[in-house]
Amino acid sequence: MTNKRVSWIDAAKGIGIILVVYGHVARGVFNAGLYQEQPLIIYHLIDNIIYSFHMPLFFFLSGLFFIRSFNKRGSRLILNKIDTIFYPYLIWSIIQGVIEITLSQYTNRTTSFGDLITILWLPTAHFWFLYALLLLFIFNTVIFIFLKRFFKALNIPFIIFGIGVFLFLIKQYLPVDYFFIRAVSFNYIYFSFGILYWSVLDGRLPSISISLTLGLFVIFSLFEYLVYYTATLPSDTALIKIIITFSAILTVIFVCKNLRGTVIKILSFVGMYSMEIYLVHVIFASGLRIVLQKIFNVNNTDIHLILGTLLGLIFPILFVKIARSIKFEFLFKSPRIISDTLQK
Repeated sequence: MTNKRVSWIDAAKGIGIILVVYGHVARGVFNAGLYQEQPLIIYHLIDNIIYSFHMPLFFFLSGLFFIRSFNKRGSRLILNKIDTIFYPYLIWSIIQGVIEITLSQYTNRTTSFGDLITILWLPTAHFWFLYALLLLFIFNTVIFIFLKRFFKALNIPFIIFGIGVFLFLIKQYLPVDYFFIRAVSFNYIYFSFGILYWSVLDGRLPSISISLTLGLFVIFSLFEYLVYYTATLPSDTALIKIIITFSAILTVIFVCKNLRGTVIKILSFVGMYSMEIYLVHVIFASGLRIVLQKIFNVNNTDIHLILGTLLGLIFPILFVKIARSIKFEFLFKSPRIISDTLQK
């Protein structure tokens, strides 16, 4: 894997996590009744655009590395992901849950101590993504082990992508009240597309032109306009969702592959901390909103959005660096005794 390939992946993660933080800040501001200076139609339009693809983008990016990880660890990849995904999920679900319970009179969410028990099988808040990602790794590892017995390695990415598309198309007929079924049927298509892209398409596609990137962006923008602005097309149709999401993901990829200079350096730097930012940003962003509103009586929408997004990115990075410097890495990485046991 070359540095160039890593840089565009980190840059894509950077774009994704910026959208995640902004989306959560904007929803927090809206739920707190602070969305005043801007028309609500702008809030809903931006919200619909972001939430139509930003989490599928992360599932796609996670799928890029699956085959390399599987070839290295085999079935023990599941234990590796319990270590690297479930451990931080558990730690920060508990930390954020305790904070929400303690500050319940100031927060938008209602959390009980009972919720801290159910996180073992039912994730809360934005932590659903980590739990879903773990389930996708487990599901795909089992599928991959099975398919390797009967199919050539080159054909497997196509098969699992076909499974992903099939599950997405029939998801409305599945018992999606069960989190495992919902997580797999809604998101496996993006995870498997990441596997297909890295295994087959990346490096084999012709040189990516600006016109192709613009074309994909136009398709994405057109469908976003027809679905979320004019409501000409239905938003719950599987094919339309696939067109919107895949055109957005490919647009982000092609943009990141063509970025140069300071921009890609900044995005890549942010992207390298995307996991830690995802775990911590809600605490800092929500805390800032509460301080601005309750203590300084700041109710300006733009101030909340700008400061919330910027500090929701910066504070987690600083927090991680401080935690590492004072040997508090266990907040993000399992202790060696656990890690060594799971990753042997």
